[in-house]
Order: sequence, then structure tokens, then C-alpha cells
Amino acid sequence: MMLINLTSPQMQKELKLRAISAMIKTVVFAIISLEIIYAISLVVGTSLLNKKASDLALDADRAALLLRSQGQSTVSDRIKELNSQISVLQNLQKRYVSWSPLISKFTSMTPSGIKLSSLIFDQKTSTLNFIGQAETRDAYIQYEKILQQSDLVSDVVFPLQTKKSDISFSISVNLKNLPKL
Repeated sequence: MMLINLTSPQMQKELKLRAISAMIKTVVFAIISLEIIYAISLVVGTSLLNKKASDLALDADRAALLLRSQGQSTVSDRIKELNSQISVLQNLQKRYVSWSPLISKFTSMTPSGIKLSSLIFDQKTSTLNFIGQAETRDAYIQYEKILQQSDLVSDVVFPLQTKKSDISFSISVNLKNLPKL
């Protein structure tokens, strides 16, 4: 048996392109179908997980209510507990220091020619250490006088400097009216 192909080469190409096109359409349809199935399963799974989470939250609330009802405390016990909490909070407030205004005061007292690189506050010992650099010895001495005359600090410890310019320094002072830890 002999096969004779009577179609033209152009028609053969067109038939091949139609076959490829049909195959691509089938693959695209399959991918879209799989994505729709995946999206539906995600929606169903999410709703099931949300329901389970809300059930668990309800169970936790019920358990908490049950525990509270079993361990009922008297009014006087609750008052004692609140008083102890208030006492703890008052102690915390007594030791609180608002550092921002204090830092602002010290920076406003700093004369030109002095560059502070750090301020180290120690609330336990009520001390403050200034670390910085003075452009001239006169600026350094002026800063010492300003700090000694300040009502914020006492016991100003200024190390002696023999350099005339570019003086690196570390100054220690005691802070007044600072609550101790």
C-alpha cells in the first residue's frame, strides 16, 4: 500500500500550526483549571482554619472563666492585691527621672568652643560624666566655672590641663536632687 499526500506544503504547515495551537489551548486550559482548584482549596482551608481558631479561642475563654469561678477571691483579697500593685507603681514613679530636660539644661550651659561627645548618667551613684573636647584652654576653664556655679551639680572634678588647644577631657560631677535606684 502506498500513501500519496496530495496536500500542498503550505497546507501541511497550516495543519501542523493548528495542531500545535490546539495542544497549547489544551495545556493552558489544564493549567487554569488546576489554578481554580487550588484557589478553591485555599479558600475552603482558610475558612476551616478560621473556624477552628475561633473554636479554640472560645474554649480558652471558657477555661479562663471556669478557673476564675473556682478560685473566687474575696473583695478584701482583691483590695490587698490592688494596694500592693499601687505601692509598686508609686515606688517606680519616685525613682523615675525625666532625662530629656536635664540633658537640655546641660547642653544649654555648654559654651562655644566646647564639644561634648557623650554624657554618661549613673542614677545609682547620682553622677554624670562629660566627655568632650575644648578648642582652647580658656573655653575649658569657662566651662569649669559654669558647672561649679550651676545649681544642678556639686563636687565638680575638672582634671588640670596643660595643653593650650584641642583639649580632650572627661569631667565628673555629682547630680543634685536625683532619685537613687
